[in-house]
Amino acid sequence: QTCALPICPVALVGCGLYATAALAGALAVSLPALLAARLVQSVGACCVVICARAIVRDCHGPEQAAQVMSRALAWMALAPIVGPFIGGWLQELLGWRANLGAIALAGALLLWGAVRRLPETSLHRNPQATHPRALVATYLRILHSRVFIRSEEHTSELQSHHDLVCRLLLEKKK
Repeated sequence: QTCALPICPVALVGCGLYATAALAGALAVSLPALLAARLVQSVGACCVVICARAIVRDCHGPEQAAQVMSRALAWMALAPIVGPFIGGWLQELLGWRANLGAIALAGALLLWGAVRRLPETSLHRNPQATHPRALVATYLRILHSRVFIRSEEHTSELQSHHDLVCRLLLEKKK
């Protein structure tokens, strides 16, 4: 595996950051405080997304992982479609802070579920994975990948991101 750290604690910290920062944003008394909270919230969201991908990688073979990621991305595509309707309704009914309160509640529920049910999936860690030399080698491998270059040249950013994840998972099998 390529993880230097166990996945479960990173995911839990990410969920906690996400929920706590959303609550801090809802309670912010100034624009700089709101922006700082949203920045921290984005870091928490990134932790969760990266951990979700690692969990899929750990639990599924390359072809099945590509299918799982494809389904997950399809569900994630609903957020920008449904989100503005729910957010507009909450804002109209309760004000802008309600949106961040709802996000904090969703994050807290996700954290609660993860604490209760999320197993550790990274059983074979690589402590060298975050060593600068290993990171550079990994980035060079990606940049030299024909799959990466072709997907970047011929598709939109969102589609290329989806294709890249699926293709790299399938390429890893070969």
